[in-house]
Amino acid sequence: MNRRKIHIGNLQIRLPRHLANDAQTVTNGLGNEILRQTAEMQTRKSGNQRIESLDAGEIRISGGVSAAALQKKIARQIAALIGENVK
Repeated sequence: MNRRKIHIGNLQIRLPRHLANDAQTVTNGLGNEILRQTAEMQTRKSGNQRIESLDAGEIRISGGVSAAALQKKIARQIAALIGENVK
């Protein structure tokens, strides 16, 4: 099994007010979820890659979304951007 490692220097997330109480739930495990989804997209790629900056932009959610679903959506967006930038 290949070793996978991602270092994220800075990640800024602004949550809607209705999820303010769930901020810790959203962020706990977010790094692992980003790593998991990125690894799924990057099969058969290896080596080091440095990406200076990514902007995931605004992620739209419906009013009844759970913290766990939001976490997966954020991770999916970031993993897709990483995939676009890895050569």
